[in-house]
Amino acid sequence: MASFTQFSRLDGLVLKKEYSYTEATGPFYEYLLKGWVHSQYRNITLQNAFHRALHGIDAHLLHTSYHGGYSFVGSLANGKFRPEMEQYACSVASALSEWPQPQLSTR
Repeated sequence: MASFTQFSRLDGLVLKKEYSYTEATGPFYEYLLKGWVHSQYRNITLQNAFHRALHGIDAHLLHTSYHGGYSFVGSLANGKFRPEMEQYACSVASALSEWPQPQLSTR
């Protein structure tokens, strides 16, 4: 998963580490997919990186709502899940459609 990290200006220590699927991190996943497709699905390194990223999204960011059972993509900040879906996260469905794993986890 792509992450966004904030550092202290005073001492360089990590203040906040966040994993999400937003306009800042989403293009990372898109370019992994585009590179893999452009290689005619032959570049194993891009394929493995894309599948690891999707596995991370599935394992940590993809959850199911208690009301209606709808799936949504949240964010993970400092080890704590936040159930807030960013607008850009709507495009995660197209990335997941390229994943050869037929079932996703349900949480």
